[in-house]
Amino acid sequence: MMGLTPVEFGEMELKYFFLKLHFFNEREQEQFQSHANLIRLQTLSLINIQLSPKDKIRSLTALWVFPWDEEKEQTPANVEPENVFQNVKKLSQLL
Repeated sequence: MMGLTPVEFGEMELKYFFLKLHFFNEREQEQFQSHANLIRLQTLSLINIQLSPKDKIRSLTALWVFPWDEEKEQTPANVEPENVFQNVKKLSQLL
C-alpha cells in the first residue's frame, strides 16, 4: 500500500511511519484533486457544447466548486487600495 514490505514496516520507527503516512496521504489527495479537476473540465466541455455562445459557462468554479478551490481563493490581508498604496510608498522609501 505505501510501498513498504512487512520487514520495512516492522523495523520502521514510529516517527518515520507517520512521516511516510503523511506524504502518502498528501500524494493520494493530489491524485484525487487532479482526477476531480479533470472530470469537472470534461463536464464543463460537454455542457458548453450544448449551450448557445451567450449561455456558455466561463468558469470551472461556476459549474462545480470543490473545497480546495475555496482555499485558493482566499485573499491575503491588506489588499485594499489604500493599504497597497501605503505599502508601495514604504517600499519606495526603503529603496
